[in-house]
Amino acid sequence: MRQAIRQAESSFSGLWRRFTGRVYAQSWHGPQASLLLKVFHFNLERAGIVSQPADSTRD
Repeated sequence: MRQAIRQAESSFSGLWRRFTGRVYAQSWHGPQASLLLKVFHFNLERAGIVSQPADSTRD
């Protein structure tokens, strides 16, 4: 019985780690990558390397 309980706890722990890893990846890395791209574009714009599109509907 104890072995079954340990195995269930181990399985649950692994599933929980995978779930929290996915939530973390979707909630932080996505926005972080978008923010870094916006900062990079802003810096290129200030340096005069690229210009802002005339009819942009994006933030």
